[in-house]
Amino acid sequence: MGGRDFAVKSLSPELAEKINIDVSMMISLFSTLHDWGFISKICFDDISSAFKNFSNECDLSRELTFTEKASEALKDLTETRQYQVSTGSGHQVPVQFRVPEVSVPLSRPDALVMEYIDGCSLDRADALRERLTSWQPDWKEGGRLSEAEINTIIVGIHKLVLEVYLDLVSESCFLNTDFQTGNFMMKLESDRISIYCIDHANSSANNDILRIVKDPVYYSLVTGLFLLFHNRANGNGLGEEPDVPSPMDTTDEVDIRDLVCTAISPKILERLEKSIETHRRGFGSDIIPPIDELQKFQEEATVGEICSQIYHWLKDNSDHSDTEGPFQSEAAFVEPLTRFLIRLAMEHEEQDMQKADMATLHKVVTVPFDKFVQSLGFQTSPVNPLLLRVGWQLSAYRQYIRQLESLMDNWEYYRE
Repeated sequence: MGGRDFAVKSLSPELAEKINIDVSMMISLFSTLHDWGFISKICFDDISSAFKNFSNECDLSRELTFTEKASEALKDLTETRQYQVSTGSGHQVPVQFRVPEVSVPLSRPDALVMEYIDGCSLDRADALRERLTSWQPDWKEGGRLSEAEINTIIVGIHKLVLEVYLDLVSESCFLNTDFQTGNFMMKLESDRISIYCIDHANSSANNDILRIVKDPVYYSLVTGLFLLFHNRANGNGLGEEPDVPSPMDTTDEVDIRDLVCTAISPKILERLEKSIETHRRGFGSDIIPPIDELQKFQEEATVGEICSQIYHWLKDNSDHSDTEGPFQSEAAFVEPLTRFLIRLAMEHEEQDMQKADMATLHKVVTVPFDKFVQSLGFQTSPVNPLLLRVGWQLSAYRQYIRQLESLMDNWEYYRE
């Protein structure tokens, strides 16, 4: 139309029905977990909302909105940074990252109209190589790329895609929550390579990526305090510390906040470190710091200091939520928190919580804790499962790049 080619993405009613059935099944599964007490109502509502994002893919007007946001974020990024890929033979090829221009007047909820990109997605390895083989860039003066140059460019493009994606996360907190090679298209220009970022149906903006690792750390502090009070409620540990007050004492006689403990046990710390390292391998060490930089209370601290850290974590999460609540002051928060955990410990006094698995501790501690802090005006919500998926996709992509490098280094052998 008007001398321009357009591409149309459409969605059939049959596919929309299948997506909605899948979403309903997953919500039903988590509803059962909520009924059994393994997840809180807050957690269930947020997980349901995350799964419903897949149903939103049935509305292509939503993808149009996120495509425009992605275009704006990418424009801001590329105005300050320049990207290049080496040919391995001394030439640096400029690489421009773009988002297809969408036609708002022509698009509908069941049809997204955008500029046609004469390129191929990065998951089509043969087509990618074929295009680079026939490419005659200006700087080659009529010549074509050598096999070695093509291999070097292919690896370089894949590395740049990961770099730009993470730059977007760092600079604008914009996230396409379906990171895969099929969502990036390569188009060859006369003097550069253009990479188009496509399929933004499931995107998210203004993400606090660090919550992926911060929330488990702080929930571990809560669990650690519970286990401390539980130990003392049933008499464990009092022989070694006879002068330290027990939760069975009244708070009028002693100050529980002065009790010294190691809130994160070696067992839980080991599990946290493994989890955090997994996310660091995915998002990178520039975005996800080690646990030592996230939380300083892996060793001894007073109950009051730990409660203070929990307070600031909750307040920070609430400050970034869409709903404002009546925040408690720190001084007004610590005493009810300790009373709540002591009461919770005494309710489970007869159970051996020291040997309980994480699922049981989550049910006994985390679920009631979420409900308790919400009653104080704090907004709590679990990490968006789509962010967790991105972390796994990034880890898989990094592994794919390593395999790709190995393949390209031995291309002649593999081709034979």
